[in-house]
Amino acid sequence: MKTFIITIALLLFSTSLNAQVSVVVGKSSPHNKLSADEVKNIFTLSKTVWSSGSKIKLADQSKTSASKKFYGDFIGMKESKVKSTQLKAVLTGKAPKPIRCSDDAAVKKAVNSNVNAIGFIESSNVDDSVKVLFVID
Repeated sequence: MKTFIITIALLLFSTSLNAQVSVVVGKSSPHNKLSADEVKNIFTLSKTVWSSGSKIKLADQSKTSASKKFYGDFIGMKESKVKSTQLKAVLTGKAPKPIRCSDDAAVKKAVNSNVNAIGFIESSNVDDSVKVLFVID
């Protein structure tokens, strides 16, 4: 019985680690597909304006399974380091303050309230309210 419980726990844990993360904007956003480098540059604030010239607004979440995969696995930085970089950019006027979101639902709400906002959510939570620009496996 103990072995069975451990096996189930490992399967659930490995499934959550393998979950996909989607980079999203609101359905009415004029922005389309992005490359991996563009996504990394946006969330590390190396890129702060869209090709249209509009300032990019991050809809950012932390301490979620999506953020761990996004920042740790994809960006390759600890969340705390990314947040520090974002704060520095805000304080120097390089970028607007990110919209802090507690979960995927809050990210979807944020990107739909600002056409220049971009965020990330677990791919399993993608619906017709958002447009996917990039998927992280």
